[in-house]
Amino acid sequence: MRSAPLLASLAVSVTLLATGRALPQTTALRTFGVRDGLAHERVNCFFEDRLGFLWIGTWEGLSRFDGREFQSFGARDGLESPLIWCVAESPAGRIWVGTHCGGMARAVGGADGRPAFESVRVEPRLDDDAIFDCAFAADGALLAVTTTGIRRCAEPDAAAPSFELVWKSELRKWDVQAIARAGEWSCFLGAFPLVAVRGSEVVVGAPPPGDPPAEAVHAQPRPDGRCVVHTTAGLIAFDPEAFARGTSPWSELDGEIPAGEVVHAVVGSEASLWVGSVHGVLRCAGGRLARGAASGLPDSMVRTLMLDRAGALWVGMQVGGVAVLREGPIRTLPPAGRADPLFVVKVVATGDEHVVSTSYAGLWQVEGDALVPLRGAERLPPGGDNFSFFAAGHGGFWMGAPDGLWRAATLSPIPERMDHVALGDGVRAFGEVFLARDGAAWVGGYDGRLYRVAPGSERGEPVDFPPDVDAPPRTFAQDGDGRLWVAPPNHLWRQGADGRFARVAVDGLPDPLQPRALAFDDEGHLWIGTRLRGVFVLSLASDPPALLASFSTRDGLPSDHVPALAIARAAAPARAPPVVWLGTGRGLVRLDPATRALRVYGSEDGLAGSTVLDLLLEVGGRLWIATTGGLGVLDVHEAERARALPRVYVAEVAAGGRAATPPPSGARELDGVVVPSDRRELVARFEGVDLASGRALRFEHQLEGADRGWSAPEPGSTVSYAGLARGRYALSMRAIAPDGRRSEAATVRFEVLAPLWQRPWAVALGLLGVAVAGALAHRARVARTLALERMRTQIATDLHDDAGANLAQIAILAEVARQGAPGGDAPLLTDVAELARATRSSIADLVWAVDPRRDTLLDLVQRVRGVATNLFESGARLDFRAPPSEALAAIELDPSARRHLLFLLQEALNNASRHAGARSVEVAFELAPGRLPRRLIVRLRDDGRGFDPGAPTEGHGLASMRRRARSMGAAFALESAAGRGTTLDLDVPLERRPRILVRWRRAGRRGRIEG
Repeated sequence: MRSAPLLASLAVSVTLLATGRALPQTTALRTFGVRDGLAHERVNCFFEDRLGFLWIGTWEGLSRFDGREFQSFGARDGLESPLIWCVAESPAGRIWVGTHCGGMARAVGGADGRPAFESVRVEPRLDDDAIFDCAFAADGALLAVTTTGIRRCAEPDAAAPSFELVWKSELRKWDVQAIARAGEWSCFLGAFPLVAVRGSEVVVGAPPPGDPPAEAVHAQPRPDGRCVVHTTAGLIAFDPEAFARGTSPWSELDGEIPAGEVVHAVVGSEASLWVGSVHGVLRCAGGRLARGAASGLPDSMVRTLMLDRAGALWVGMQVGGVAVLREGPIRTLPPAGRADPLFVVKVVATGDEHVVSTSYAGLWQVEGDALVPLRGAERLPPGGDNFSFFAAGHGGFWMGAPDGLWRAATLSPIPERMDHVALGDGVRAFGEVFLARDGAAWVGGYDGRLYRVAPGSERGEPVDFPPDVDAPPRTFAQDGDGRLWVAPPNHLWRQGADGRFARVAVDGLPDPLQPRALAFDDEGHLWIGTRLRGVFVLSLASDPPALLASFSTRDGLPSDHVPALAIARAAAPARAPPVVWLGTGRGLVRLDPATRALRVYGSEDGLAGSTVLDLLLEVGGRLWIATTGGLGVLDVHEAERARALPRVYVAEVAAGGRAATPPPSGARELDGVVVPSDRRELVARFEGVDLASGRALRFEHQLEGADRGWSAPEPGSTVSYAGLARGRYALSMRAIAPDGRRSEAATVRFEVLAPLWQRPWAVALGLLGVAVAGALAHRARVARTLALERMRTQIATDLHDDAGANLAQIAILAEVARQGAPGGDAPLLTDVAELARATRSSIADLVWAVDPRRDTLLDLVQRVRGVATNLFESGARLDFRAPPSEALAAIELDPSARRHLLFLLQEALNNASRHAGARSVEVAFELAPGRLPRRLIVRLRDDGRGFDPGAPTEGHGLASMRRRARSMGAAFALESAAGRGTTLDLDVPLERRPRILVRWRRAGRRGRIEG
């Protein structure tokens, strides 16, 4: 075994993690066992699938861990043997496991929605039928390692998969440490001949240096195929690129395994390795490989190791279950010579010196990577909780004491001579000491008053501050105008131009405010951390100030207790709000005010105490964190690294009460889900996987097509919808880690079917039926219209040809008879002739009204013009006006309206001719303006003698005209007075009926409709 340094890029040192003492505070440790749901506490293997699940093969079953809870599987779930040696995932996402004495098993859909397994025999049968390792090749084939060699299953997703022996080992004991990928080759690595498989092709190469180790070793290959195995020669690196070039892929890593170590697992790369042995875990990160410090693992014998995608180390133990070690970005400085952690309340810096004050443990200073008692601190009086502490930039410091303040010119070491500053009569300082820009120190006293210590003064003078209202002051800030802001326990106070303090009232701030920390950013905004209300941001551009923003647990803060603030200062004028660090009662928070994005740091990030009491942000980017568990330091630039996002998958879906289960191991996307029309409801259960965040995940969902945006975050991940409208939808769910990181969304795409009568084919059939019915109705209407037109034509013809001819004959015969009649009968025969001619004229009007060929407004106007011309041709002057013939011909009138309008106008013209004695008569037709005339305006006016419309009359003409106007729905207006003529106005509605163009062609007694 070699003892020279490791490779040039590798300097090895060791931290041995065994039982006995606590882990270094820079590493967070969590353990899991049967009490947490783990199938068994002897762990054989780990596997992280594409969804982020951690599969754990144990001595008595298989467990799956999502960061929150375990699901365990055994014989009742289809595993013929519960002893699991290996786990692999197919390209399609199916989980396969290799068992002892039970062959292989692959995941299938369980009846209750969780994965179940079916046994797959590896033929020919082995003596013990054990599968010690397995992996999927580049071509999708499943490769299994048995005690006798390598078997290959070309179609692992077939209904009855079969295996073939592709290589047989000549060794009595053949232990494979890893199956690494080198291009299209699958390389089987260990202390035996290198075996590489590509399809059915097998290549056997030279083994690594050394002989097989004493016990089986598990090595985890990296995604790029690099791997480190263990032989009696030590740690040997495998280089897949060298294998592809045809050169030796092996290289020895220099360094000695400590004596007495029996290696069981190796993970990592040449530059950073973890080694699991019978005595714990060795960390190789630089230096010399040797046994080092101890840790809190529940069992010293390590069986297997795995590094997950986030870089956490998972440790599987012989009898201790599972442990996970995470190296957080926060490094906690241990107190030298002290077993108990420090309760740090304040951290200050002066030059390169960093000093912390503690609760009843005195002052400590940073020395290297540890805290040591402050040199000369024994000269200080007992400080108690020591919240009252301030280090000046020139190297001096102020510290509260039971009898006032102590002031010294230097901080480290504490000088032998210090200045005492009295506050009243032995008043003890309360809260922090604040040094203003003019050099004066401000501090609150336990008597509830505010004190100011002028530069060089040995006594603090009380300031006019109303202690009976809100006291005592505990924290301070100074704005750009030099005004002091004071925060007593309950409210906020501001110093005025006259030096007096007044309470600040701002709309939107709670009462009491209970401020605990104050800080100004580069924009001059005041940030306020409170005891129970989170954080508030004030703008000082107005007076009183205005509330700009607030942040609380409703916005994702882990706690509403914010006792510490630190704001990054921009090197140039800031274009966006600076990053703000919040110390809360449940961890450290990085806040981006521009986006309101939060990142929470807790114990998994190396934070020693849950409550952060003070923060100090240096220009170089180091953030010092005073917690109830010690002092931490964080490189804020390192903290910007993106951490692995949580993952979300679709676990179960029920559409209309029927299960639409995704693949056994879950799916990121599930398409083709159909919701029936009779039960328009969908229930979807999603699951989040985040091995780092554990139970702290929250979820938000969005239904595209229904929701306006993402829902409010909540712990539950089951969503249900009812009464959905028909259509296609996409339901998405994503997880939110405690630090605000959001996962990519998992999606269920589904379609809500329309009711039967709304289906496209049903709608098409209905439309066709409506069209057929409409066509038949149209044809029936045309037929009825045609029959009515025939009847009207026949009536008009009969009246004209028969009744009209007979009346004409009666009039002629009466005239002939009158010429030969005695003198007394002649007048009677004259009356008979006149009556016959009058009756024939009336029948002519009826014939015109009934005749369908006279249905247009043009025919009416021409008829009225003829009547008026006949009545006034030898009397009064007639002024007749009407719209153009084309406009009148395009308007059809209802036969009834046409008849009433004709007879009403005839009556009015007859009255004007017989009774008015008019010299001038005006008849005017007008169409109401518009593209589609709806009304006809008719006016008849004469300049005759007129009459009183309200006086009783013997005739019925006026009443008849009003009755006819009402029958047409027309507005009737008559104006007349003695000697002033008469004016008649009619406003007749025109019903624009659809025209049915009928051309009747005589062909015997048959007709044909053409349009």
